[in-house]
Order: sequence, then structure tokens, then C-alpha cells
Amino acid sequence: MIATELMKKKNDLVRFTLTKDPDALKHTLKIQKEWLHSQEKYDASTTTQGVRGNRMRSLLSPFCDILGEPIKLEIIPIGFNNACHDNCENFCKMKSCEMFDDYTQQTGYNITACKCGNLICMEIHSVLKDKEGRMFDITPDFNKETHKWFVPIKWDKNYRFMLWWFERKFDFHNIGKHNCKCGMCWSNEPPDFDPKELVEFVKHMGRCTVIFG
Repeated sequence: MIATELMKKKNDLVRFTLTKDPDALKHTLKIQKEWLHSQEKYDASTTTQGVRGNRMRSLLSPFCDILGEPIKLEIIPIGFNNACHDNCENFCKMKSCEMFDDYTQQTGYNITACKCGNLICMEIHSVLKDKEGRMFDITPDFNKETHKWFVPIKWDKNYRFMLWWFERKFDFHNIGKHNCKCGMCWSNEPPDFDPKELVEFVKHMGRCTVIFG
């Protein structure tokens, strides 16, 4: 029911986004074209299909102080590709949308895994969250995924706040690559995830509201 209501807002969101940024569509189509071209040579290294629930939770368990419980979300593709933060921010700002007061932007990580499931890749991601705490992913996926695993960061700050403080230091992370049996080797490999800096920052910022318990 909620997914249907969100889909009805697709045209409103597109119009609102293009009013703010007329080049948004051109930008997302350019990136989509680059992605499709790359897939002619290589398959996606990590996917939602590769995620093994118990293995993922085991890899994430040492970071429970800063990460919430992972949840598998159906993708409701009403926004632009590669623009999850803007999609959620713009949706929440749409004054023409009677639903806008009911949603906030939740930033966390989209989780994919290699074929053997022993390595998970975490990519910074934003979704919508309603007043009851339910989350909805409104960003279409490059790899034609229909669902995504999402783990929220335990605070009420969005991606722009993180970008302001950390630049892109916490955008991509790998966990478990030493146990991967796929023999993956990337030219620009994301770093192993060490949350200590983020944890210390949250503690230091006492005024930052930590959520999800």
C-alpha cells in the first residue's frame, strides 16, 4: 500500500528535482551509460544476491555501537540513479506532497556481497524513514536489483553532515575480504572498515542524537 502511494509521487519528485537542478537527468543518464558500458566487460563484483544473512550479521556485529540492524528493503524506483541522498532530501522537501511531513532521510549503508558471501561491501546510502520507523528505498539500482540490504547509522545526521565533516572517508568499506574465496581484485579497492574514528567523533560530538537504541 505504502509502495503504491510512493510510486504515485514519482512525477512530482522528478519535477521538483529538475526545478532545483536542471542537469540532474543528464547527469544520471551519463553515469548509467558508463555503468552499462562497464558491464559489457565485467559483471558486478558484489550484489544483493551474494549476501548471506547470518554471515553479514556476523561481520557487522563488532560495529553494533554505530550501526543498526540490517534490513532487506524492496526498491521503489521513483528517484534518479546514483542520487539516493538527493532523492530522499528532495522528497522530504516537496511542499506539494501531503506526505512530506511523514518522512525523514535516513543515512546508512547499502550492503552487497561477493559470490561466496564472505566479503561484504558497504556503500553509503540514504533511504526514507516514516514516523513509525519503517524504511523505504526510492533510488533505482544500476544493476537492476529489486531489493537491497540496508544498515542504518545510529544517529540522526544525514549524508551532507557526514560529507561536511569527513569528506568521502566513510563512503565505501569492505569487511571480510581475507575470507573471500572468489579471488576478487579491484584496481580501486575500498578500504577495510575501521569505525573507530566515527565512534570517537560521535562521542566527542555529545550533542549528536544517537538513534535506534
